[in-house]
This record gives sequence, structure tokens and C-alpha cells, in this order.
Amino acid sequence: MAKITKEELRKDPIHKALESILAFILRPRIPKKTLQVGGAIVIVIALILTYKFINKPRRSPDAELRLLQVVVSLAQNDTASVPQLLSELTTRYRATESGKRAFFYYGVFEMRRNNKEIAEEYFKKFLRSGVKDDLLRALAYGNLGDIYLDRGEYDKAISFYEKAEKISPEKSLMAFYYFKRAKAYQIKGDFQESYNLFTEFSKKYKNSSLKGKVEEEIKFLKGYLKGVNLTT
Repeated sequence: MAKITKEELRKDPIHKALESILAFILRPRIPKKTLQVGGAIVIVIALILTYKFINKPRRSPDAELRLLQVVVSLAQNDTASVPQLLSELTTRYRATESGKRAFFYYGVFEMRRNNKEIAEEYFKKFLRSGVKDDLLRALAYGNLGDIYLDRGEYDKAISFYEKAEKISPEKSLMAFYYFKRAKAYQIKGDFQESYNLFTEFSKKYKNSSLKGKVEEEIKFLKGYLKGVNLTT
């Protein structure tokens, strides 16, 4: 893959396209049986953030350019060079801002390869890195929630979704992780708590695009709980 300069990136229409894709992904299309994001929302939001980050003056241009190449490669699903670039960023440039952010992208990369245990370690390394970036930190927490949910460790998943919601600087993401937390309670078997959270959703996020999905969940849970009460 040819190296990409910052000047070329500023003329590149990918950034604008990614913003359109993000708007599309944030529509209420969450599956009922699973809360796995599949990496799409994580990658797109992270890509947009990194585009903005890269265009700001930093102290390590080489590290920035390598991180940029990782981001573009992930966007193009051309990951042949990603492992080497991430390895360089997390070793040679470990002390730089880009090197620390690379831990997050390493996690995303391993999630896409379905190496969830490895991804977990990288997301945790990123969270321990001290990078002050609420959006990436929220996404890292959310990914950890997905990992623990998949393992059946529901309380841990719920805790990470709550952290993701609280730290997220984006209202749409806050609503998204609130939804996932409520759904995780349902998967756990705590239908009453799931119902309580969903009924509060409209008050907290009344303009959310997930409103229709939430109404479906409330209708289902209300019927379920009514049936349980009738048989007890």
C-alpha cells in the first residue's frame, strides 16, 4: 500500500463519505438476539475522530502518518500492512500520542479477526494509556461490553456499557449504549430491570433514532411480565 501524505488526505473525499456512513449506521438496526456491533460503528466513528486528530500539529509526524495508514487501511479493508504498522506504533512510538491511540486500533483489528481475548487486552491497554479522548474511551468500553456479553459475563458487560454511556461526548452514542445496557439485562434474564430502563429511555433520549426499537422492546417486555404475573 502506497504511503499517504497529510496533504493528500486533506483533499481526500473519504472523510466526508465516512460521516455519511456514520449517519446511516446510527439508524435503529440493532439485532434482537445480539448486541454485537460487528465493528462497523466502532471503526467509522474512530476513523472520523482520527482524521480530525491527524490534521492537528503533533510532535511525531512519523507516528501520525503510520496511524493514518492504519486508519485508511482499516477503512478500505486492506489489512495486510496493519499488523506491522501497529507493531511499530506500539513499540517504537509507544510514548507518543499516536502510539497510545494505536492500542485502540489494535483492539479493533483483533475484534475484526474474532480474536476477542487479544482485543480485550489492547482495549484495556488503551484505557490505561492516559489518552484523554472521551469518544475513543467510550468506544473501548463499549467493545469490552460486547466481549463480556459474548462470554455470558453479563454483569461486567452491563458495567462497561454504563461506563461507555456516561463518558461518551455524543448523544447518539449515549443512547446507543443505554439501549445495549437495557438489552443486556434482558439477555441476562432480568426482564423487570430491562423494562424499567427501556421505559426511562424516552425521557432521557426522547429524540433518539432508537425510539421505535425501544417501543418494540417495551411492548414485548410488558406482555412478558404480564404473563409471568398471571402465572404466579
